[in-house]
This record gives sequence, structure tokens and C-alpha cells, in this order.
Amino acid sequence: MDLNERQKKIIEITKQHAPITGEKIAEKLNVTRATLRPDLAILTMAGFLDARPRVGYFYTGKTPSKLLSEQIEKMTVKKISNLFRLWSRHRHQHMMPSVQCSWKMWEHYL
Repeated sequence: MDLNERQKKIIEITKQHAPITGEKIAEKLNVTRATLRPDLAILTMAGFLDARPRVGYFYTGKTPSKLLSEQIEKMTVKKISNLFRLWSRHRHQHMMPSVQCSWKMWEHYL
């Protein structure tokens, strides 16, 4: 997951000052709470932050690769196979014409 600069700053602030309210984060970034709300929602849903009512936000300690590996661990073999199949089809359909030509040239030898 690619985080924007403000999301990265939110994570850093939360690491240093947890628990911290959304209002305090907004003050530190010099933005409104409304501006911050979508970023906090994304970071919480993605698993980077944990939110506790009337307490504030906490950094979960999870990196993007850790979050991805947790999602993969939860997947069934069927889902992984379907993802691979879709990826292969997409990759093949979006090859550059010159690459497709060279692949077709070699394909009849296989």
C-alpha cells in the first residue's frame, strides 16, 4: 500500500505520542479534523492504526509487508489461484506489441 506524505506523518506522530486524539494530530499537522478524517479512516481500516473511543489513536506496529502477509495467510488456496490466474491474464493482455510478437514467434517451437 502506498501511503501519501500526510498519512506517513500521521503514523510518525502516532508512534511518538500515542494515545493521541484526532484533534491533536490535526493540530500538529496544521489541518482541520475534517481534512484528517479520511486519512485516519484509511490507516485504521488498513491496520496501521488502532482507534479507541475517548482515548485516541495507537500505532499497531504493523508494516505494509506484515499487513500483506497477514492477508495472504487468511486466503484460501482457491482465492490465491484465482488471483494468479487474473494476474496472468492481465499481464498477457497488456504486453507491449513487440513483446507479444516475439512471444508468438517462439510459441510455435514449444
